[in-house]
Amino acid sequence: MKKKARRLCSITTLLPLFISFFQASILAKSEGLSSAFSSARADIEESKGQANLDRKLFDAADKDDALLIHSLIRRGARVDVRDHGQNTPLLIAAASGAARALRELLIDKADPNSHNINRDSALTLAANADHGRADIIRLLLRAHANPNWQDGTRDTALIVASVWDYKDVVTPLLKAHAALDLQNDKGNTALMSACGNGQEDIVRELIQAGANVNLHSRDGRTALMDAAWIGSPAIAAALIKAGADVNLRDNKGETALSIAKAENEQSVAEVLVRAGEKL
Repeated sequence: MKKKARRLCSITTLLPLFISFFQASILAKSEGLSSAFSSARADIEESKGQANLDRKLFDAADKDDALLIHSLIRRGARVDVRDHGQNTPLLIAAASGAARALRELLIDKADPNSHNINRDSALTLAANADHGRADIIRLLLRAHANPNWQDGTRDTALIVASVWDYKDVVTPLLKAHAALDLQNDKGNTALMSACGNGQEDIVRELIQAGANVNLHSRDGRTALMDAAWIGSPAIAAALIKAGADVNLRDNKGETALSIAKAENEQSVAEVLVRAGEKL
C-alpha cells in the first residue's frame, strides 16, 4: 500500500508539470503561427503598396507628369517596372509623346533600350507617334538609345520615319549614325520606304548620306521600282543620278519601266527611257 501510495503521489506531482509543458508548447506554436501570419500580412501589404506605386508611375508617364514621377520614384516606385505587355514607363511615355515624363525617367536611370513583348523600343515608338517626336528622339539618342534597334517587323526608327515623312526625326537619327541599309521583314530599307511613299526630301537626304540605291526587297523590288510605282519622276531622277540600275528586274520579271507603264506613269517612263533602259 505504501509503494502504491508513493506511486500515486509521484504521478500526482508530475501531472501538473506535464500539463504545464503541454500548454506551453501549444502557446509557443500559437505565437509562432501568429508571428508567421503577421509577417505574411505585412508582406502582402508591402506588395500592394509597391504595386500601387508602380501603377501610379505608369499613369504619370502616360499623362506627362514629370513632378509626380519624381515623387513616386523617391517613394519607391520602380523606374523600369514592366506591365503585362512588358512595357516600361519609359515606353509608355515615348508612345504617348510625353517628353517631360520621358526626360525625368531618363534622369532617374530608366533603360533607354528597353523593349516590350512586340520588340517596340522607345525610339521606334517615338518615330511612330503622331508627327514623329523629334524632341523625344533626341533625348533618347543622348541617353545612348540604340538607333539600329529593329522591332517585331524588323523596322528601325529610320524606316518608320521615312515612311511617314518625318524629316525632323530622320535628321537626328542620321547624325547618330543610324544604319542606312537595314531591311525589315519585307526586305525594305529606309530608302525604299521613302520612295514607295513619295517622300522626296527624305529620299534626297538618304541618298546624300550614302544609302544603297540598288538593294532589293524580298519580292525583288528596288527603290527605283518603288518610285515608278508611286509615280515620282523627281525621285526616279535622283535615284538614277545616284547610280540606280534601270535594268534590274523583280521576282516577276518586271523592270522600273514596265511598272511605270502598267501604272500609266508616263512622266516616270520618260525619265527611265532617257536614262537608257532597254526597251
